Amino acid sequence: MLSSFHGTTTVGIVVNDGVVLAADKRVSSG
Repeated sequence: MLSSFHGTTTVGIVVNDGVVLAADKRVSSG
């Protein structure tokens, strides 16, 4: 979703995964 934030670099992928996981946890927890 944030591909424009860091591009397709490894950091961008890691950040993307982190955001997705955080959002998923928020949804499932509350």
